[in-house]
Amino acid sequence: MDILSQHLLSEKKLSESLLIEARQKASSKNQTLIAFLIENQFLNAKEMAEILSRIFGLEFCSLENFQTKVNPLEIFEKEFILQHQLLPLEEKESQIITAISDPNQLTLLEDLSFHTSKNIKPVFVEHDLLQKELHKLFFHAAKIENNLANEFNLTEWLNQIISQAIEKKSSDIHLEPFQHFLRVRFRIDGILHEITQKPAQLSAAIVSRLKIMANLNIAEKRLPQDGRFTFSYGTLRDCRLSVCPTQFGEKCVIRILESNKKLLSIEKLGMNDSQKNIFLETLQKPQGLILVTGPTGSGKTISLYTALDILNSSQKNICTIEDPIEIDLPGINQVNIHPKIGLTFAHALRSFLRQDPDIMMVGEIRDAETAQIAFRAAQTGHLVLSTLHTNSAKETITRLEHLGIPSFDIAETVQLIIAQRLVRKLCPHCKQKADSILLIDQVEYSIYEPGSCDKCTDGYSGRTGIYELMTLSQNKISADTQTLRTSAMQTVKNGITSLAEIKRVIGTITEIK
Repeated sequence: MDILSQHLLSEKKLSESLLIEARQKASSKNQTLIAFLIENQFLNAKEMAEILSRIFGLEFCSLENFQTKVNPLEIFEKEFILQHQLLPLEEKESQIITAISDPNQLTLLEDLSFHTSKNIKPVFVEHDLLQKELHKLFFHAAKIENNLANEFNLTEWLNQIISQAIEKKSSDIHLEPFQHFLRVRFRIDGILHEITQKPAQLSAAIVSRLKIMANLNIAEKRLPQDGRFTFSYGTLRDCRLSVCPTQFGEKCVIRILESNKKLLSIEKLGMNDSQKNIFLETLQKPQGLILVTGPTGSGKTISLYTALDILNSSQKNICTIEDPIEIDLPGINQVNIHPKIGLTFAHALRSFLRQDPDIMMVGEIRDAETAQIAFRAAQTGHLVLSTLHTNSAKETITRLEHLGIPSFDIAETVQLIIAQRLVRKLCPHCKQKADSILLIDQVEYSIYEPGSCDKCTDGYSGRTGIYELMTLSQNKISADTQTLRTSAMQTVKNGITSLAEIKRVIGTITEIK
């Protein structure tokens, strides 16, 4: 056990169990123990710095009113300062007084003194103030260098970009660095649209600002990082940030999570009356497995949340295992998996079985172990809902067999398989009749195509689902339901979407002349 941990335990700042848990969580987030303890308010930054100064016999220095008296970049390289999270403050009596907030830097500074013949004197400072000072210093340095990265303007621009994305009902914002420019794209109704470009010199500053918003390591540029932040736009919106190194810098993708529970209505899914009846009847069964299938971005999560909202009752114990939790459902026990610390779908599902559940939702069946536990739960008096990545309802059976589930277990346990896709809806304000005619069962139907107006994007506004439902009692698609293809053609016939959109989502259509 390191000296800091021993001191925290001896002074009863933390219990041993809390300290172990903090170390595990800090490791899973690629954080130092000190940063994690401060961020989660186990200790404040000043208290931590004072403790470290006492332990290691070094001076404590408050940065709050301190003015840096040297140019740090004349002493150390920018990359070195950011990587090791230290800051030269002043040169005094042949000593370079250097601020640190983590004792792990002490050995580094000793080695640096030896190899450079510089007399480096470390002092402990508050962790959060050091982070702010580094942020301020290098934004200003970037501004001096290229007169582009003004911190206030940058923050304002990012706020405008996120606000604009929310206004346009975008699900994701892509910020992509290239050699000569930074491209910004929004994913609207499943399609990426380029919004703007900025000079390439701004890329690093934008990424740093986003990392600070999401409490990520601004010095780490070689490895992917994931974080979260909230953004206020009318209400607080949860945003997930994914940062990944590319050839010309770090690419950022911001996922804007729609936490509005009002979206969870079976009427808004897009099922026809027959499909809704089958769905609702299956949800009332006391046990079995309901699977929702389709590629990424096909609306599976909303279908599952809608089912949970229907089932939610004070008389039922409902548990979910998700990656990540996208909508907060009051009254339901929701768990976010953390594979880095061993909390996987299979592990959480096994634990839930000891918690007297009635209904369980597993975000995704990814492997044989999860599949087997989910089937065991569905066979022992529990209703289990989950998703699989397959292209059709029939392919789901093959996929389950490949995961080692016997055919008789599939037939006995699976109550319903829903295959689905999302298609863009034509804008009701500007859609127009097409010259072509739709031919279904020798009957001709007029169809519509996208127009253009200021209320939509490329003639489309919003999305709806198309569905294929299979009940395993018959081991075939029920006569009361439609295939994905016929469901899709029904939306064209009803003027909800266009043939071009159906072709984009499910392939070639021949019923046209």
